[in-house]
Amino acid sequence: MAGDWIKMNKSLPRDPRVVRISSALKADRLRTVGGLLSAWCLFDEQTANGKLDGYTPELLDEIIGMTGLADAMMSVGWLEFDGESLQVPRFEEHNGQSAKRRAQDSSRKLSARKADICPPTKRTKSGLEKRREEKNVLTLTSKNRARGSMDELKAYAVGLGMPASDGESMFDHWESNGWRNGSSASKDWQAGMRKWKSQGWLPSQKTAAKQQPAHRQRGYQENLELP
Repeated sequence: MAGDWIKMNKSLPRDPRVVRISSALKADRLRTVGGLLSAWCLFDEQTANGKLDGYTPELLDEIIGMTGLADAMMSVGWLEFDGESLQVPRFEEHNGQSAKRRAQDSSRKLSARKADICPPTKRTKSGLEKRREEKNVLTLTSKNRARGSMDELKAYAVGLGMPASDGESMFDHWESNGWRNGSSASKDWQAGMRKWKSQGWLPSQKTAAKQQPAHRQRGYQENLELP
């Protein structure tokens, strides 16, 4: 009644409860998993709430074809018998329409995340080619060349062959002084970053310079201005 599939963990054959049931029935684990699957499918097909009225453990064993299965399931908490009916505990967590909707939603979200990481391919005249989302970070990334965002500066720094932390430090520096060059407003932050790199003013370059012998540090400049 609830649908044409049920949710089952891929680790089920190694579940300690399956091992206990397998041992009690003196059956191999794959046979045990098959019996459990058949039992759960019966509840899923014939009930909406996981309760089979009028069923007994002996009847379930006969239907599944495994003597002692019902008792073994009850011993691990996977089945209950009140004298008049059999019931699967917490049925709605794993079976039923609501559980299936949750599983489907989870599957869709996982597929969406994978699509974000691995963009789909698109068809061109020359055939299938992977969609390219990458942009040349050495070209203008913002219409406003006087100011840039943190992400733009970090990406531009990486494009220049420097660590992203350099872009972050530059953003903080320029943000703190109002993106100005002395008394004038900045006109081009990208040119400013290239100037920093060429003059060795970037934080990573400073760190590297301090680690060099003293005679190589002569002439080191401290001016940090935008063009």
